[in-house]
Amino acid sequence: MTVDPEKISTEGAADRRDFTWPLELTSPVRPQIYVGLRQRIIRSEIPPGTALSEAEIARRFSISRQPVREVFIKLAEEGLLEVRPQRGTFVRKISKTAVMDARFVREAIEANIVREVAAQSDAGLVARLRKQLVAQRAVPVGEFNDFMRLDEEFHWTLAHAAGRLYGWKVIEDVKLQMDRVRYLSLRSFPQGKLVVSTPPSSMQLNLPRPMRPRAKCASICD
Repeated sequence: MTVDPEKISTEGAADRRDFTWPLELTSPVRPQIYVGLRQRIIRSEIPPGTALSEAEIARRFSISRQPVREVFIKLAEEGLLEVRPQRGTFVRKISKTAVMDARFVREAIEANIVREVAAQSDAGLVARLRKQLVAQRAVPVGEFNDFMRLDEEFHWTLAHAAGRLYGWKVIEDVKLQMDRVRYLSLRSFPQGKLVVSTPPSSMQLNLPRPMRPRAKCASICD
């Protein structure tokens, strides 16, 4: 799944905004708030530019402000939140530089992974990959999380088959901003076009075309 950060839209994202979700009472609160906010920001359920209130989130979950403050600090360190003195805390716009850097790293690693896997001529692996692509194409339109989960599974399978799980870990460590673009792209492109229409019968290497700058990114990218 290859996407262009300049051809994306936040249309409809704010309508699905939800700052509250059930908490597991027997587990620490701070990690749950962190994971919940992080996932919703990456998925653009909380869109770029959205103002977040430490006090409001604490009130909604009936908790003190301290764990929320700690979560905000951690998310800011990851580049997902931006604290503006005297103005508030906002979901940071997508960094085009971080997206392009992550794409460079991912292409370099995965191109080599595919070359190594292609040299194996493993019919069983090809069958598994074909099955995963069929499953991804069968995901109902709008089921973004299922689509992304299957996409991750496909790429992980390639890395595992090549014995390059460390390479996959490197990709996971740098692709946070790219994942934000990938979720947004699902609202801008027909879902079916993001997966090959006919799964290949043999391993093929198809490198994505370079991204081209577009002005449409201005409102959500920096």
